[in-house]
Amino acid sequence: MDNIADPRARDLMSIIRQIPVQFSVPLMMRSTLNMSMPDIAAFLGISKQAVDQKISKAIDIVKESLLDG
Repeated sequence: MDNIADPRARDLMSIIRQIPVQFSVPLMMRSTLNMSMPDIAAFLGISKQAVDQKISKAIDIVKESLLDG
């Protein structure tokens, strides 16, 4: 995390690391690896709907953390 120059990006990564893994992993797979929802679902062995719900929950947690921070 020290190699991230933008302090806002460091803050965001810090928040994402605090999110429960079941939410952060699908979010990171989608946002950083640019994986499709079907690919994430297949990789994790869950439905596309579950992937969507987990990513939505992760985004809600990030938003809440940023607003509280």
